[in-house]
Amino acid sequence: MIRVTFKRLLAIVLVICVGGLALSVWNTALFTGNNYINGLMGENKVTGSAPEGLQRAAAYNVTFFTAEKEASNTTRNETQVLCVEVFPSWTTSDPKDTVFTRRVYLYSAFVALHRAPSTGSYVDIVAFQEGNQLLGLKCCAKIPGQAPSLGGEAAIDFPAMSLKDDPASKDLSVFGLVFRCQFPLTATQLGAGHVTLSTTSCPEDDRVYLPVGLPVKKPGELALCGKVAYGHELDPRRLVEWFEMQRLLGVDKILIYDLNNTETVRKIFSHYRETGLLDPLPYKLPGRNWGRVLAPLNIRSHDESLPIWDCRLRLAGYDYVMGIDMDEVILPRIATRLKPFFNEQFQKHGQTASLFFDVQFFVEEWGPVNSTAPLIFLQYLNSTSPRRECFKYVYIPSRTHQLQTHTVYSYPGHSGMIFLDTNLATIFHYRKCPQGWKSCNPPRITDNNMLRFHDEFVPRALAALKSVGL
Repeated sequence: MIRVTFKRLLAIVLVICVGGLALSVWNTALFTGNNYINGLMGENKVTGSAPEGLQRAAAYNVTFFTAEKEASNTTRNETQVLCVEVFPSWTTSDPKDTVFTRRVYLYSAFVALHRAPSTGSYVDIVAFQEGNQLLGLKCCAKIPGQAPSLGGEAAIDFPAMSLKDDPASKDLSVFGLVFRCQFPLTATQLGAGHVTLSTTSCPEDDRVYLPVGLPVKKPGELALCGKVAYGHELDPRRLVEWFEMQRLLGVDKILIYDLNNTETVRKIFSHYRETGLLDPLPYKLPGRNWGRVLAPLNIRSHDESLPIWDCRLRLAGYDYVMGIDMDEVILPRIATRLKPFFNEQFQKHGQTASLFFDVQFFVEEWGPVNSTAPLIFLQYLNSTSPRRECFKYVYIPSRTHQLQTHTVYSYPGHSGMIFLDTNLATIFHYRKCPQGWKSCNPPRITDNNMLRFHDEFVPRALAALKSVGL
């Protein structure tokens, strides 16, 4: 029988990569062997040289694990490496590791606005992790004018995955998760500082740390999380119409995560960033399989979920946040603005955290009904009847613990999923025929609700299309 035991935390060193160049503590003219390591880590004496293959590592905190495998009275040592990487310096192409390497990819960090411990503050860190191990990472904070301080262990705030305390696991599938750190500091102190995750001592180098965001309170305002904008998937004209419809309905801020979009789409993003409506955020997909593209959401790949979790933290100061895609519009039947409509509906439903909406599909393959209309949203008037399929939501951040694409997890005392009557509002979803349908010819209705906005919508959208050269 093979018995595997792990001696953890044999040594910790720092490897800094700038612009893809590894400034390793070994074999570099910038530092002198162990002098740099010892100076960095104080009394943690490190001897020996780096394992072959780490000269390229785009990593910051590197922990070595040595496994003693005993079989047939034979013992051999294996070196394993844990790397904590800070966005945007993520490994996205094959680093050709020659030792077993597991990576944690830190994307963002924010003070938790609506929940705090009895003393101090929480900071939530949005990240990817390779593998289903419990890694026992510790929280580090670096506040201006203070030495780096080590907090407690980084708890996993979300999702409640089945991570295992199994150091022998070689699973390297990519998970998305939110770490929660508690520090004996005020929100204001943390908002001026930086954080990272480590295993023992906290590093000194600023490049190891993420800045901590402190969400700004925006009373009375409505935000929208548009999630990931990906590659060639977006039609530029329809995208402009979508932005203008959200503005007309009263949206104050939109977040979108930019993943390999075309120059035309990025020009549109730049236009709406200049208006103050849009904050486009860079995004990429690290880990194996290297060079991967956006995949459907599943238990082992949270590529779409991570932006949703980041949105929840960034937009925590808004009264309401919608979670919809860039081909969807939440459209009331009578009201023409969303904020007063949401005010009225949330008041009716007491302490609910979120309202959900059934979906009408306006399918491209069916063709336009009003082909002479100047805008796509006014051409496509045939849809399905409202369906409880691909439904989405608006939520109140102060009542919401976490989110998925189609789910809201509320704090205790608040209900999580209430569907509004379709006579009040639905989601208009403009798209190609869904692959999961048995037939692309379900019963159809003609819905003229969008035409109510014609006189305001057309001049706004045409002016915007001209501004971006479409």
